[in-house]
Amino acid sequence: MLIGEEALWWSFPVGSITSLALAATYYRFGRWRTMHMIEDRPAAGEPPDTGLGMPRQRASFARDAERLNDSAQAFPPATSIA
Repeated sequence: MLIGEEALWWSFPVGSITSLALAATYYRFGRWRTMHMIEDRPAAGEPPDTGLGMPRQRASFARDAERLNDSAQAFPPATSIA
């Protein structure tokens, strides 16, 4: 063999130490803290989406349904006199 059988066994700790050093360097100096996976942010004045309530896309539908419900209660159905 060119390098020897010990090179195989030395490659494991050397690879682990190299991986640790690269991960620590990326953790310390990387831009991962400033990056955002989702760029869609709520407009100014809107509460943030915490994931616990209704999704923002459906919130407008709920408001429209609420308005329709309120208007239906404001004008009760006419009853026919028999």
